[in-house]
Amino acid sequence: MVPRWVDRKKDLDLYRDIKREVCSMRIVTAFLFAAAYILLARDTRYFYLPIILGVLFVLSQIVRHRFLAFPWIPIVLSLLLNISVVANTGLQRSPFIFLFLIPVISHGIEREPIWALRIAVINTFFLAILEIYSAIYGDFFGVAYINGVIVLMYWLSRIIMKAQGSLLTYATDMEEMAHIDPLTGLYNRRALEKYVNTMISGKIPFTLIMCDLDGFKRYNDTYGHQARDIALKEFAKLLRESTRATDLSFRYGGDEFVIILRGEFNSASFLCSRISDKLRDRIKDVGISFGSSVFPRDGNSLDEIIAVADSSLYEAKRKNNNLIDGGK
Repeated sequence: MVPRWVDRKKDLDLYRDIKREVCSMRIVTAFLFAAAYILLARDTRYFYLPIILGVLFVLSQIVRHRFLAFPWIPIVLSLLLNISVVANTGLQRSPFIFLFLIPVISHGIEREPIWALRIAVINTFFLAILEIYSAIYGDFFGVAYINGVIVLMYWLSRIIMKAQGSLLTYATDMEEMAHIDPLTGLYNRRALEKYVNTMISGKIPFTLIMCDLDGFKRYNDTYGHQARDIALKEFAKLLRESTRATDLSFRYGGDEFVIILRGEFNSASFLCSRISDKLRDRIKDVGISFGSSVFPRDGNSLDEIIAVADSSLYEAKRKNNNLIDGGK
């Protein structure tokens, strides 16, 4: 599952573009079929009614952002518009019955897939009444026509639901893959930057621990690349086992890792000692050094916090004590 802190700006921009396209489609469709309706229904008694509803519908699309608290207003207007058009152009033999398909498609794309099914159910009530009327008067062509529209309407709603469900799953998987290190399965540096920036913007205190594997280049030269990859995977597993469910571990790059602990974690030294002991038991000929920093004590930006942790890490390496060296 994609973490809540993943940046959704691109997704929101795409969603806004889709909403604009759908809105434009509705308005263009209304204008295109207005001419055909006028030609077919100009002599009917309530010729003006669909025109009034059409104007109200177009206005609702233009100022649709004002109806966010009342999402049913444009839906009701479109339903009344379609009913009035069909009623004025031959009821069950109206060439405009297919217009009931458009809200199913447009709302299913613009909102959520379930809206396609909701609109289909609402439209079915009117179409069922129209079908009963056709059957009573023996108009079996009308019955077959309406049945075809109903079946097509539900088929479209199911296709939209399945298609958007598949696309959402694919997009979620792709977005998570972009934030996961493929070798270790830990979150990567991009994910670290987004997570830390989210914590900083929310003014949530946290402790950042930077880990660097000592002698890892020598280990790689001695045992080879395959052994190196196995060691990195084992260390990632070790981090997951050693931290709490609320903590997150990241591969910062190469043999450097970062742990984010929520709050000013007073037992950071104990955690680092435990990781060091486990590493000694699991991966031979590799040591580890730690550096730490705390937000907001050591800085108010990602760069400042990383710089303090990095400085304390190299101080720990200089002392060669394999233990954590604190920030400011």
